Amino acid sequence: MLGARSEFRNNCGESYAYLTCLILNYLNINDNDIFHLGKGDKYLPALNRVQLIGRLGKDLETRFTPNGKKVTHFSLAVSERRKSLQGDVKEYTEWVNIEAWGRLGEISAQYLHKGSQIFLEGRLKTDKYEAKNSETKYFTKVVASALQMLDKKPEDEPETIVEEETAETES
Repeated sequence: MLGARSEFRNNCGESYAYLTCLILNYLNINDNDIFHLGKGDKYLPALNRVQLIGRLGKDLETRFTPNGKKVTHFSLAVSERRKSLQGDVKEYTEWVNIEAWGRLGEISAQYLHKGSQIFLEGRLKTDKYEAKNSETKYFTKVVASALQMLDKKPEDEPETIVEEETAETES
């Protein structure tokens, strides 16, 4: 393993642009983690990871897919404060749609509610659907893979961190 890793680092100048190679080494990504484009020796590194801290905007909705899988949906408000040129502090809020599958969804539905503050990690996913006027619409969401509850808890309640090995999703 060490030999393969050293060989990968030594090939930086030959296979990849120097900056891309440094990033791949920093992220500890090796050749097996890179997607081959198919023609020539061109490689494309891929990373689809989202990390958010925010508050739930409404209570969670849990449903079952036609295949019987449990999925929980909720929205997360991610706020940021900026100072304007006039010195006024303004708050901007982005609303992000979240989808949690399996055990992660069950635990979310059990312990989270409107206003809960969480740290969430996941990946972006875009779905498409047909609108009433036969127009194709696209909907982007975050599929959660891990979350941590950040609200203050009573002294007797343990800290809860939930992480899915691989988020089971309906494809």
